[in-house]
Amino acid sequence: MATLLNTRPSLQAQELNKVLDENKLDYINCPAINIKQVSFSQQKPLQSGYAFFISVNAVIHFMAQVQSGEDFFKQTTVYAIGKATQEQLAKYNIKAITPFLPFNSNSVLKLLPNSLKNISCLVIKGQNGLKDLTAGLMAKKATVTEIICYKRLANPFCSKAWGRFKQLQKGVILITSVEIINSIILKTPTKEMDTLLKMRAIVFSERIQIKILELGWQGCVYLTKEQNNMAIIKILKKIRTQNDL
Repeated sequence: MATLLNTRPSLQAQELNKVLDENKLDYINCPAINIKQVSFSQQKPLQSGYAFFISVNAVIHFMAQVQSGEDFFKQTTVYAIGKATQEQLAKYNIKAITPFLPFNSNSVLKLLPNSLKNISCLVIKGQNGLKDLTAGLMAKKATVTEIICYKRLANPFCSKAWGRFKQLQKGVILITSVEIINSIILKTPTKEMDTLLKMRAIVFSERIQIKILELGWQGCVYLTKEQNNMAIIKILKKIRTQNDL
């Protein structure tokens, strides 16, 4: 049976662990990053235009700082990057449009008119997040405002969790963001690096896949079709069925 090294931040890790338990899949928690809320200047509700939520964390930490998200976006068309982000917005009674696969900035931009001249756009994201969406909106002549409402901080190396995990013959590391792999590489002791790079990994995007291969990753890399918990479960079950581990 495949054992997952769950490197997600605590909140997302808990949600994934629940689904792993329901599917009788083993895991070890080793959060690589911590999410910290960032205060932003209060914005007036948009009277028209578009709002874009880049991630679940963007939803959580933006909504924590406004009185009523539902009222804030009442006259705005809201877009979400990914199904999980869309589902998180629904908890605040906000209906959001999400692109078909792949769930990325380019897919969202294709849904929009070629010209957004004089149209206000709000991009809600984390610190040092991708600039693709903002650049694409500006290329369409939109008036773009970015709101940074959270940041990612590297956690210390999980020595005990890693010690248990590396003894397993059936382990696979979960890497759901570039920030997570950056933290893992930064915090992993040099003596453990060869072992790390030989591990199997489940990744959420081609961007992450390219990143870890550039770092010299030697283990098998599994790319999810969607960026959600069930996509992780499907891969783990497929690995187990095929006796690939």
